[in-house]
This record gives sequence, C-alpha cells and structure tokens, in this order.
Amino acid sequence: MGRLLIAPLLAEFLRRYPALSVDLLLVDRAVDTVEEDIHLAIRIGRLRDSQLVARKLADLRMIVCASPDYLARRGTPRAPADLVHHDCLVFSDAPGSAEWRFADDGKAGRKIRISGRLWMNSLEALATVAKEGAGIVRVPSWQVEADLAAGRLVRLLTDYEPAPVPLHVMFQPSRLASPKIRAFADYLVERWRGIDPFGAQPRADP
Repeated sequence: MGRLLIAPLLAEFLRRYPALSVDLLLVDRAVDTVEEDIHLAIRIGRLRDSQLVARKLADLRMIVCASPDYLARRGTPRAPADLVHHDCLVFSDAPGSAEWRFADDGKAGRKIRISGRLWMNSLEALATVAKEGAGIVRVPSWQVEADLAAGRLVRLLTDYEPAPVPLHVMFQPSRLASPKIRAFADYLVERWRGIDPFGAQPRADP
C-alpha cells in the first residue's frame, strides 16, 4: 500500500508544503507510535480499542482472482467451496492450513479452508505469480486494479465477497495540535475522498 497508494501522493504534498519533510517507513506490522516515534500510521481493518486518534480514509475490498490461462486449464470456481479443487496462492509468513473469509447470504464471516500450493509474505509477489497462471489469489482490489483492467487477471466469486474493510490514518492525541500532523492527515483525507471501494485508486495529481 505504501508503494502503490501513499508514495505517489507525496510529490504533490511536498510541493504544497515546502517547509515540511516526510520520512516514509514501509512495514507489514502494527507499529508502536510512541516507542518508535511514528507521527502517523496507516492501518487497514476494524479498529480495536485504542488511545490513538483515527480518521477514516476509505473502504477497501479483498477480492479473489486468477489469470485467464489458469481458468482455461482448471476451470472457473462458481462458489467458495469449489476452491478446494484449485491451486490457491496464500499470503502468509509460513506454509500451513489457510482459510479465506467470504460473505454468506450477505453476511461476512463464512470461512473456507483452501488448498494452498504456494505461500508468500508479499501480496505484490503473489499477484505477479497469479498473472503467470500459478493459481487463484486473494488480494486487496487496489493491488491488482491495473491487471484486472488489462485482462491479465479475472475477478472471481464476486457474489461472495465480504464487506469492505476500513482504512484509517492514526496518530497520538498529543500530536493533534501539531500543524504538520494535521496538514498531512487532511491531505490524505482529501486525496481519498470519493475513492471507489471496489478498487479505484486515490488521485495522485492536484
């Protein structure tokens, strides 16, 4: 997300606020904003009880997709239960059993145990392998928007997609009065205003 959605917005922010500088840290973990002296953090998902101030940026959707080549060879799953007969590409730090969540009669919470053949701790790498026909992948919609538009990937099981998850920018209440923190938070909210939860990216131009 930092590379694809945050970084493209920084040039305009720096032009708009020439007295400010930005240090962007890209990590796949929840940071301790106090211990690590992080001014703002971007987090995906439902928020747990927290002392942090949160401002919602958008809703993001997890989707299932595969390449036309893979679907031609292995067929197209029509329901989540069909995934047991397919090669799935799994986002994980270690191989093992995996479950994907789907909506059931309009409700999120139905978990399907999937048959994984490849595990990676990089969503970008998983999407690349999926484009080469290795299997079915579950990724954030923004990760593969261009590939879907170009036909390199095909979106699957759309009737079973769970509800979008929120994206927030978060910071310590003690930093609330800081003009530079407010400026960057306001800028992100502005750029994400009107984002399509089905995959459209925030605007990168003024």
